[in-house]
Amino acid sequence: MGRRRKGSGVTDFLSNIVDDIKDFVDDEIIDRGRDSERDVRRAARDLTDERNGSRLEEIGELRNAIRSLAGKVEALGASRSAAAKSAAENAAAEKAAAEKAAAEEAAAEEAAAEKVAAEEAAAEKAAAEKAAAQKAAAQKAAAEKAAAEKAAAEKAAAEKAAAEKAAAEKAAREKAAAEKAAAETAAAEKAAAEKAAAEKAAAEKAAADKAAADKAELEKKAAAVKAAKGSPATNGATKAPATRTPATRTPAAKASAVKAPATKRAPANQGTTGQPWPRYDEQTVVEIREALAKADPATVSAVRAYEARNKKRQGVLKAASSS
Repeated sequence: MGRRRKGSGVTDFLSNIVDDIKDFVDDEIIDRGRDSERDVRRAARDLTDERNGSRLEEIGELRNAIRSLAGKVEALGASRSAAAKSAAENAAAEKAAAEKAAAEEAAAEEAAAEKVAAEEAAAEKAAAEKAAAQKAAAQKAAAEKAAAEKAAAEKAAAEKAAAEKAAAEKAAREKAAAEKAAAETAAAEKAAAEKAAAEKAAAEKAAADKAAADKAELEKKAAAVKAAKGSPATNGATKAPATRTPATRTPAAKASAVKAPATKRAPANQGTTGQPWPRYDEQTVVEIREALAKADPATVSAVRAYEARNKKRQGVLKAASSS
């Protein structure tokens, strides 16, 4: 409560009222109350000084004014209480709002921090997974490259082995073909030599037999002439055959005739340069195959042997082998 001053009368009453309401009103209201107090005191002094017949009426007006002032003061006090209450409520609301905002801000900051931490953890995890994936991809690529190089090396080795095997087989086939051709040529030459020898022996034998038969026939005729005509006739008979003695060259001539075909066939098959026939080396495979189709076995063997020793054309060797 406010301070009370000692006094009497209306002035003291008004002063007490003003002192009582100081604690409930602000400075502006207090100033207004003081102004009202001064006005009332001034009026009281005027009433005291005048001391006329209208004093009671003025006192009544003064009381009314005091009641009005008291009512206003009470209204001001109530208004101040309501304002204080409203201010307190506003302050409490503002404090609650501030605390709520602070809590929300703290929660938001915490959520943001958690979000940042989660994002950083996710980024680290993604980076680790990416690094692991890159490492796995690099290892896989290295393994695939090593496997491809190994497969390529194995393939190259297999191809090389196959090529060497094919070359060896080809060389073996060519060698076998050459050996076969040489053997066939040797056999053909041997057969041809044996045939020529047999033909020569048969021709010589036939010539000898014919010569012996001619000689026997002449001797028989001479003996007949001698027996028929006597000695002179015998001399003439012996003389007559003497004129025919050139016939005795018939075996040699026949032997030469028998040998002549053999010496004549050799150039046809061998020529002067060892070729199966003249201009053989200038002919194509097709021309040689056409000629082999019409050639005798001896010529075919000669072609096979000559081709195996020289150009080794597979088309000619196959044609000579199948003929």
